[in-house]
Amino acid sequence: MLQLRTYQQEVVEQVQDRDMVVMPTGTGKSAVIAAVAAKFSGKSVLVVVPTVELKSQLTDVLRKWGVKTEVMVWKSASTMKHDVWLHDECHHSAAASWDKLVTGNPNAVHIGFTATPLRLDGKPLKGFSRLVEPRPIGWYMDNGYLCPKLREFTIDLGIDALDMVDLDCQFAALDKRTIYGGIVENYLKLAPQQRRAIVFATTVEHCYKVSDAFKRAGVVSEVIHNGQPAKERRALMQRFRDGEIEQLVNVYLLGEGVDVPDVNTVVMLRATESTAMYYQWVGRALRAGKKEAFILDYVGNVLRHGSVGHNLGWKDIYEEALQTEIVEKSYICVCANCGEVLRYPGQTCPVCGHKQQKLAKARTLPKERQGELKELALTPFTVEIMRAIKKVDPIEGANWLVSRKSLYSKSDSVVLMQYLTRWLDRQLALYYFNEITG
Repeated sequence: MLQLRTYQQEVVEQVQDRDMVVMPTGTGKSAVIAAVAAKFSGKSVLVVVPTVELKSQLTDVLRKWGVKTEVMVWKSASTMKHDVWLHDECHHSAAASWDKLVTGNPNAVHIGFTATPLRLDGKPLKGFSRLVEPRPIGWYMDNGYLCPKLREFTIDLGIDALDMVDLDCQFAALDKRTIYGGIVENYLKLAPQQRRAIVFATTVEHCYKVSDAFKRAGVVSEVIHNGQPAKERRALMQRFRDGEIEQLVNVYLLGEGVDVPDVNTVVMLRATESTAMYYQWVGRALRAGKKEAFILDYVGNVLRHGSVGHNLGWKDIYEEALQTEIVEKSYICVCANCGEVLRYPGQTCPVCGHKQQKLAKARTLPKERQGELKELALTPFTVEIMRAIKKVDPIEGANWLVSRKSLYSKSDSVVLMQYLTRWLDRQLALYYFNEITG
């Protein structure tokens, strides 16, 4: 008998055809999948996943819960016929192999599960009509289901909370191909003493350069990537789980589905515009069982996407994505060497030159500049101001802040007025300030 937490049981009871269930990594999404599979026990049910590694992990979970439902990789299931399809990591639904499952089973029940309900390119997921999100990330952290404290260190731009309204202008000057800060020095200084780290680099070649630098400093570091034989990757992951390896350096391979609960540090050496990818990376360190987790961001991703701990839910972000142009037939996939989003499988990567399984050296390695990382300490309301800035219409941004005024605190008054007076005339600024501060 499955023993579910309250929020898990809520999902199982309400989920229906074409729902997309959103649950952060580490909050028991696999148990919910098992319970939903059991809910449809009288029908033909198949769970599909994007990789062999995830197939193995999810099969073990289903076996643990006594659920006799088969798990298959999407591509292997393209000709199958079933009554119910449970799609794990459904943010990959841009893939042609996933599309075949839906078009080949149009009358079946299709339910998706993911931690990030956006495609890697920021567009909405096709095939789903309703978002089911039991709780936001911050709730899980506050209630002990995820790591309770997230410490985020990012590029020191010489700014503070009062300058956040000008952040876009300042940040635009940064070079995405540049890593700011001493990688090894800041890691040894800022990460916890007992480090269990995953490092995201830019290319396979860069992975080896970074790993060698850490090794020279006495860190037990190894590289893992898609070009290695599966047996070698499994052996590296087992050594990492056993604690023989302190740090794994990768490009994209460890962005999702990695079940190593004691990972407490994520190092970002690669810039990404994808909010979904960013949340997948941070999620590697957020599993419960540790007092705090550390994000060391050498490329400004924390500034691009905001604090994960302040996420109030995906509903608004998802609805914004729904307003973007949706590509009817998409073959978007990810380069195995550098993680760049490609237009179709087999495309030669325009960033690093990689094609299929042949590993190619990057044209240029990222530049590195010495510098310091600074711990980001924003209030939840200041994060909402950063989101309001991105609204095209200033009035829409101001109304957005009114809808979030429950997060306002007195410490936000100066930055709030700075934002309002920058975009609105004096009378409107005072009106909205009084409306928000009450």
